[in-house]
Amino acid sequence: MWFILLILFGWLFYLYCNKNFRSIQKRLNDLEKRFIDVGVENAPSKKMDVLISETVPPSTEALPQAAQREEDKRAPEKRLKPSVVSVWFDQLRTQMTGEEWETVVGGRWLNKIGALIFVIGVALFLGYSLRYFGPLGKIMIGLITSSGLLIVGAALEPKLQYVVFARGLLGAGWACLYFTTYATHALPASRVVHQPVAAFFVLFAVAVGMIIHSLKYRSESVTGLAYFIGFTTLVLTPVTGFSAIALLILVFSLLFLSQRFSWNKMAVFGLLATYLIYALKVSGTIITADISLWIFLKYHLMVILYWFFFEGYDLINLKRQTRNRQIAQAIFPLNACCFIGVSLLQWSTSTSFNLSLFFGVTAFLYIISGVCRAILKTPKSNLDISEILSQTIEGGYEGAAATAVVFLIPFVFLRFTGLNVNIALLLLAEITFLLGIYFRQTFLRLLALAVFALPFGRLLLTSLDAKEIFTIGLMKLHTVTPVALLAAAICYINRACAQITQGIKNLKYEMAYTYAAVLLLIVATRLEFPKEFVSLTWLITGAFLFEVGLFLSLSELRFQAYGTAVLSALGLLGINIFIIGGKDISSIVTFISFALAGYGIFAQLRKEPPQIVSTNEQKIIRHVSSLVGTTALAFLCWYVLPVPIIALGWALIGLLLIELGMLIDEPQLRLEGNVMICISFLRLFMANFTGAGATWIISHRLLTVLPTIFLFYYLSSRIMLEKAQPWEKVLGRCYFYFPAVLAFFLIRFELGRVITVIGWATLALLFALLGVRSGNFDLRIQAYVIGAITFLRAWTANYQLPVLPGLFNRFFISISVILCFYLMQFILPKQGKQRVDLAVNIFDYFFLIVDRYSRIIFSALASILLAVLLYYEVSGGLLTVFWALQASAMLAVGFLIRERALRLFGLFLLTVCIFKVFFYDLGGLIILYRIASFIVLGLLLLAVSFLYSLYRDRIRGYLTEE
Repeated sequence: MWFILLILFGWLFYLYCNKNFRSIQKRLNDLEKRFIDVGVENAPSKKMDVLISETVPPSTEALPQAAQREEDKRAPEKRLKPSVVSVWFDQLRTQMTGEEWETVVGGRWLNKIGALIFVIGVALFLGYSLRYFGPLGKIMIGLITSSGLLIVGAALEPKLQYVVFARGLLGAGWACLYFTTYATHALPASRVVHQPVAAFFVLFAVAVGMIIHSLKYRSESVTGLAYFIGFTTLVLTPVTGFSAIALLILVFSLLFLSQRFSWNKMAVFGLLATYLIYALKVSGTIITADISLWIFLKYHLMVILYWFFFEGYDLINLKRQTRNRQIAQAIFPLNACCFIGVSLLQWSTSTSFNLSLFFGVTAFLYIISGVCRAILKTPKSNLDISEILSQTIEGGYEGAAATAVVFLIPFVFLRFTGLNVNIALLLLAEITFLLGIYFRQTFLRLLALAVFALPFGRLLLTSLDAKEIFTIGLMKLHTVTPVALLAAAICYINRACAQITQGIKNLKYEMAYTYAAVLLLIVATRLEFPKEFVSLTWLITGAFLFEVGLFLSLSELRFQAYGTAVLSALGLLGINIFIIGGKDISSIVTFISFALAGYGIFAQLRKEPPQIVSTNEQKIIRHVSSLVGTTALAFLCWYVLPVPIIALGWALIGLLLIELGMLIDEPQLRLEGNVMICISFLRLFMANFTGAGATWIISHRLLTVLPTIFLFYYLSSRIMLEKAQPWEKVLGRCYFYFPAVLAFFLIRFELGRVITVIGWATLALLFALLGVRSGNFDLRIQAYVIGAITFLRAWTANYQLPVLPGLFNRFFISISVILCFYLMQFILPKQGKQRVDLAVNIFDYFFLIVDRYSRIIFSALASILLAVLLYYEVSGGLLTVFWALQASAMLAVGFLIRERALRLFGLFLLTVCIFKVFFYDLGGLIILYRIASFIVLGLLLLAVSFLYSLYRDRIRGYLTEE
């Protein structure tokens, strides 16, 4: 073991040497770069002379200065310029006080290495039994050797040439004397002093002498060498109780000198050496059975004393304001790490009870350290994170406090079980928080938050699989619920304390408490309330938080209310709707509660908008809350009303929202109302038109669609008369078309597929009549569209029907449609000059063109349907005769009522008959039908020609009038 430790110390020495060599190499590189940048060739000669005179000592063979300058003037070309390498070594020699690096290595470092090796040899000599030397002889040899080293070192030390060598001898002499004194009692092979007390005083006297001698020379290297050798010799000896005391004395004297002369490097070395020696040689006693606190302190006393020594050294440095040096700042973390590591090494196989003692005692020690540091260095109040870190590095109480809390946490986990752990952690967090509030310390408040995160996380994890239940009277609760409620109460108390305490800044940290409290309340309600009422309890929690946030002007409570409301909405969607089905009493109550809460918050923010809430936030919350209320009402109608009445219920909700929005001038309500109206319109197609059922022989389809038709007409007129927004104007015009669509499909489903065209034709005639009488262009458009669809339906479907008995046969249905079209022709205005340039879109432009020629269009549609009807009803041989009679009748009526459209289509039909006679009848009909076709058509053509000739002037007058 000692051989390994020797190798370890040698490796550390190698690192130290390597570091110095690296420093030398870095200096050489810097000098090389400097001379390359400046340029040695172009450097001024005077400056180079100064550099050479400063770095190179004058030679005895040099010429006098004046003569040298004269020689330089005569022969400048002979002057030797200094090389870059020589300048490097001259600069390095200056850094080393004029010494060559080779001299430093050979004269200083080998001196210390030799002293170390020599003392180790003496220690080995004193530790082993020899045949010719007894204990007293060995001790005498050790004393003589150490005295000789001290005497020779003291004699050579005044001479400047041997200062380094002499101080190495002095360090070796004191180390040899200390170990020899230690061996008089600690080593059996050299024991001459049998009383521990006497041995302790002798050893203490040697340490005092070492200190006094070091005070004389004040050399850190000499003293450090002596202590290094002393620590090394202790490693090579067997483990005894006296070795721990000797190590303690050595540490005390080292820290005294380090503090006296500010030798912080030597203090750090002593710290590492002390704990390393204790870990290798002293900490061999492991206790595996449960012990008491006093027995624990007995076994742990030495390492605690070591910790006290180094912690006291650091505290004295803090008091004297000498911790600004980096090496001194490392003492606290190194002492903590070494103390903890050595302690855990000693108690690693101990029971949990003993480990809890260790964690508790360690936490107590660092609490004392934190208090002392706070007294020595008064902490500033309300620091930010960067200032806290700076104060911690400078030796404030923060490091000790954090360490104490870190050890109290495992102490709690080892000493408590179950929910008691959470209660203990809450207590620890609360004490830390109250201290932070009382002393205005941001660090303690942050530390309390970190501690509180542990019970908070444990409670959340425990709630995921909480099964233990206890009974209080008639109420059964999960065991985790009281602790969760306690933690939530503590969170709100902490937030209130931070809010009302004067001088507290950075309250943003305490906002985390309220967020944690909300989560704990959510967890508690989820555990204790039935699942169908969970979303309702979350909604009530969110509403309460919102009101309290407005009252106390706390923005985080409002945001928590928003999050809770979103969570309750998700719970309503997932639990009440998808899992339960939404039709139970709990879901109905929840829907009503959501509607009331949404509209209530909307009304509250609109009536008295609070100043603490930004305009954008108010706008968003108003919109969202009203949308939540409307959605809740829509779901309520969905699950409560019968299927046929759902669309009507949604339409009524939309109507109320639009009326209220117009009354209070709230576009958001009008938008939601219009959305509900549109959804109800779509709902009619998805459920009502295809649904069966009747009440008092009146179909549910008719009972629900007719009120909706009148509702759309009302909304259209209401919106168009109000000062609405552009999008509402467009939607109001669409509402004027929705009734036509509904009536169109209602006729289809109510009348059936056979006589539907009669209803459509009648509807088109009605719209045309109303459109002409009221001058409403949109009604005429609806008449044109329905008439066109009726024409296509009659031609493609009704004429293909078989001949049916009764009234509603093909002839009657077709004649009804034809009559409606002819009536529309007479109702619609004659061809005018509509201003198509006033059209605002392609839709209006197209129908303005249609409106201009509407009489001609419907006259043509009616005539075509009549001609097609004759085609299906009359035999093929007489078709030409009947088409010619139809054309003649149209011409006659056209002359009588002055309707040019009839006359034109009559002429067109006569033309068709002429082509048919020559191209079809002449070769396709039997002789009798062929003769009849030619004779009748010829007579009719002659009659028409006679009429046009007889009334030529009158026809010209008709045309002029038309």
